[in-house]
Amino acid sequence: MRQHVTEPTHVAGHILDVLITRDIDTAVSNVEISDPGLPDNNGNTSRDHFAVVFNASVSKPPPVRTTVAYRKFKSTDVNEFKTDILTSSILNRVQESSNVDELVDVYSNGLSFLLDKHAPLKSKSIVLRPMNPWYSQELHDAKHLNV
Repeated sequence: MRQHVTEPTHVAGHILDVLITRDIDTAVSNVEISDPGLPDNNGNTSRDHFAVVFNASVSKPPPVRTTVAYRKFKSTDVNEFKTDILTSSILNRVQESSNVDELVDVYSNGLSFLLDKHAPLKSKSIVLRPMNPWYSQELHDAKHLNV
């Protein structure tokens, strides 16, 4: 690790601030300690604490892409789906067999076929975005209210 602040940042000669990177990291350069000249409550220039000014060289990581599979259930015609279930072999096979494993296969295969017919599996490529804990639902709602 490397501490980049090497000069006092307090008027008493202490280093109060730390700017630490990995020893081999080159993300920080041009570290300067300066008096910001900020006034105190009485309007007098405060000389208690100095500012640490530096350049940071950072880059945004490349976006991570992945493929997701989904079905558009909202665009399914529910009445047509019900009709297809009633006319499928699913209900007929229930009366023909009492073997549980066979019935599970019939339901699984039959419903999978109907799902593929009414809400086919689609895929698309998306960019995974990092979580932003500061971006709350309240901010989201406010942003879309003003649009």
